[in-house]
Amino acid sequence: MAPAPIEARAHHDHAAGETTVCHLKNFGACHDNLINAMDRCANFDPGYGFPSSLMQYQGVFCKWYRDFGCSGRGDAMVIDSRGETVKMGDLGADDSMFRSVRCQDSPW
Repeated sequence: MAPAPIEARAHHDHAAGETTVCHLKNFGACHDNLINAMDRCANFDPGYGFPSSLMQYQGVFCKWYRDFGCSGRGDAMVIDSRGETVKMGDLGADDSMFRSVRCQDSPW
């Protein structure tokens, strides 16, 4: 069975900390790339490429890092999706820059 379109997935319940990363802009090549980064660092597999677009589901506060291991605080992109799901179809200058993500239920 083919994966559900990315728009359809956004309407389902997701566990806290789940994110979807897509390897092409505008949510292309997502292929069920669900990553749960709640209270832990999730590194992206270099074999699959790095995010060019992403969805961060409602209920969390995440930092997206340019380095593996969730390091380099100054370079982290912060997304607050505690109120609603955040969809970023084009990361622009940050395209394929992120190597890891960590989420929590509140800012840190």
